[in-house]
Amino acid sequence: MPKKVLIAPNAFKGTFSALHVAQELEKALAGDFTVQIMPLSDGGQGFVRVIRFLIPDLTRVQTGVTRPHGG
Repeated sequence: MPKKVLIAPNAFKGTFSALHVAQELEKALAGDFTVQIMPLSDGGQGFVRVIRFLIPDLTRVQTGVTRPHGG
């Protein structure tokens, strides 16, 4: 029975996205391990890419904001 591995990287700033790193590590380990990828984000660059991977049927909604407190 293969060992299970969870790959949960954040982005490597200025180089690779969290999703790219997770997918490459998954490819490297796939033969010897049962691999699950869970790319992470701290809310900076790459955040939307991670969310879209984790929630594939996500719908984009764009709206405007007039003031911080509304109204």
